[in-house]
Amino acid sequence: MATFADFFFDGLIMDWIVQSRINKSLNHVRNMASDVSHILGKLRQELQMVENRLAEGYKKKQAIIEGYKFPKPI
Repeated sequence: MATFADFFFDGLIMDWIVQSRINKSLNHVRNMASDVSHILGKLRQELQMVENRLAEGYKKKQAIIEGYKFPKPI
């Protein structure tokens, strides 16, 4: 009977310890996924800002080119 109780309770304790570790790992993964999602959102915002600045630069370049007056030939 003592051997059965030893195996039974050891199994329960090990199951509890393993389940606890699994839950900690799962929470860690969820936190990391949230952090990655937040970082991706920030990167998307920064990309949009850079694209807007590039578009503004392109428009300025076009305005300069279109506004340039060639000298009259002599």
